[in-house]
Amino acid sequence: MRTSPRQGRPIRAVLLLLVVLLSLVAPAACRRPAPALTNTFASPEDLAREVLARLLRRDQAALAALALTHDEFKAFVWPTLPASRPETNMPLSFVWGRLKQQSDLSLAATVARHGGRAYVLQQVLFDGETTESGALRVQRDSILVVRTPEGAVERVKIFGSMLSMNGRHKVFSYVVD
Repeated sequence: MRTSPRQGRPIRAVLLLLVVLLSLVAPAACRRPAPALTNTFASPEDLAREVLARLLRRDQAALAALALTHDEFKAFVWPTLPASRPETNMPLSFVWGRLKQQSDLSLAATVARHGGRAYVLQQVLFDGETTESGALRVQRDSILVVRTPEGAVERVKIFGSMLSMNGRHKVFSYVVD
């Protein structure tokens, strides 16, 4: 049985409509959502208080969870770094691996030195430069002014840099000088 050209038109129109709809929906369904910053706090002071609470418990894993993740580094920090330019031939995995290793080593030393101390936060200061790129801001050389259990006021370096984005704050790394 033959169909006339006229009879095939509705089927072709429906098929064309399906192809157009799938081309619009499929890419969105296949895209991974952009990562968001996790474990963030409304202020540098809120973040510092949480760091001090976890430090009091000597909970290194919980402290590490407050720091920048690989996905966050890749999505938000790496594109802003000069090392990310193709002409530098510097792989993201190398830069991230080095940062992560140094942060983990510094965190272990910080827990050994300050863990178990009931510090009370007085103030958060930044003694280094601030780098801004769009909504992203990295403040270096974080200093926590704390009251010690003995009642003295001290300046301690518990983490190195703080990352801020869209009004939320998190530990960039635990590397302190």
